[in-house]
Amino acid sequence: SVPNPDHGSGHGDVVGRRGDAMILANLGCCGYGARPSLRLFAQKLTFTESGWQLRPTPALIYCELRHCNANQSIVRLPNGRLWAAYCLVGREGRLCVHARYSDDDGHTWSRVHVIRPRNDPDFRGMSVTRMCETDAGTWLLGSHEADWSYKPLLTRQYILRSEDQGATWDLLPHPRHGGWFAECFNRMDEGRPINLGDGHVFLMTRTPEGHLWGAWSEDDGKTWTYPKPTSLIHPDAP
Repeated sequence: SVPNPDHGSGHGDVVGRRGDAMILANLGCCGYGARPSLRLFAQKLTFTESGWQLRPTPALIYCELRHCNANQSIVRLPNGRLWAAYCLVGREGRLCVHARYSDDDGHTWSRVHVIRPRNDPDFRGMSVTRMCETDAGTWLLGSHEADWSYKPLLTRQYILRSEDQGATWDLLPHPRHGGWFAECFNRMDEGRPINLGDGHVFLMTRTPEGHLWGAWSEDDGKTWTYPKPTSLIHPDAP
C-alpha cells in the first residue's frame, strides 16, 4: 500500500493501456502547519496477474513541502511523455499549481513549470480535485483563490484552460477577482471539471450553501453557465 497520512496522497491516474497507474504521495513523510513535509514522490503501480505491484524506487518530485499536496493529475501524451500537475504549499509558504513532465516513464522529472495564465500571469490558486482532458485534447483544471483576511473566509472558483497541452493557459471566467461564488456565503471552491464528450463539460463545486453546485459548458470549456445548486445535498464538501 501507499502511505497516506494527513491526506498527503493523490488520487492516482491510469497512464497506460496495460493498467499502469501513477500516484503522487509523501510516502509517510508528512507534517502539518509549522512541521514541513520534506518530500513528495511519484510512485508507479502496475496491475499484473498477481495484483498491483509497486515500482521498487519512487521518484522524488519536490522537497520542503509545507502542507499536504493535492489535486494530482497525470496524463500520458501520444509520444509517451508524462505530464503531472499538482497543487502544494511550498518552501516560501505560497500556494500554487506546479506542472512537470517526464520522458522516462516517471523515473525522473523536469524542473517545475508554474502555471501562469496569459490573462492573469500572477494568479496563484488552489486545486484539490482532478483535471480533465476533453475529446478535443483541451486541458481543464479547477482552481480557486482564497482570502483568509476575510472573516468568514472568502473564496472564488476558476477554470484554468489550455488548448496546447499546457504550453499556455487562460483563467476563466475572468481574471482575478472575477471568479464564481455563491452570494449568500461569498464562497465557492474546489471545483472539478468532468468531460461529458462532444464538447460538453460539467463543473462540480464546493459551497457552504447546503448543496454541491454545478456549471455547464457546451463549447469545450470556453464559456460557462453561472454555477447553481444541484440536487446533491451536502453542507460543505467537494
